[in-house]
Amino acid sequence: SAWQSAARPMEQISRDGGRLIAVSGSGEVRVWNLLDDAPVSRRITLDRPRGDVAAAALSADGWRLVLGSTTAGELRAFDLHDIAAQVPAVRLGGLNSPAEVLAVSADGARVFAAGGTSVVGWRFSHGRLVGKPQVFAGHSADVTDMVFAACSEGQDDRWLVSGDSSGEVRMWELRGSGRKVLAGVKGGVRSLRASA
Repeated sequence: SAWQSAARPMEQISRDGGRLIAVSGSGEVRVWNLLDDAPVSRRITLDRPRGDVAAAALSADGWRLVLGSTTAGELRAFDLHDIAAQVPAVRLGGLNSPAEVLAVSADGARVFAAGGTSVVGWRFSHGRLVGKPQVFAGHSADVTDMVFAACSEGQDDRWLVSGDSSGEVRMWELRGSGRKVLAGVKGGVRSLRASA
């Protein structure tokens, strides 16, 4: 079956714990509403990217799903407000390497993908892409993880934080031009998490 693909399956759960999404490497997607008394999985068909799915990310509200592929430049974003049998995709251009790391803001309005040393971001408004892709340059080693951080009370997702295989951590201000470089993680960054 497609679920036993060579690529590893990925699971994402919304912050409120109400929605669980599982994605196989071949692109099969199953959705559970965990708030139901007896959650039942629902298979949905997506206009998935070419190649195996290498990364998946879900917004905290559970409404924006992003899939990245092992094929360079193959990224798709999906609005899951109205899950039908076939969910249309928004194709995200601008990343010229396979998408290995994805991050979606809590409200689904910002999507970021990293492949190699490149980090690219997109903005959504009312389900549509706004403006051109935003490129964040500066990493000299492969980006291994990304996370959003507030860095001050009352500020949601003010910064994108990315870490790479050399151990460097970079902070990118999303509503301005602020940048910070944090160093000192020996052996490279494997995972980043920020407190809420």
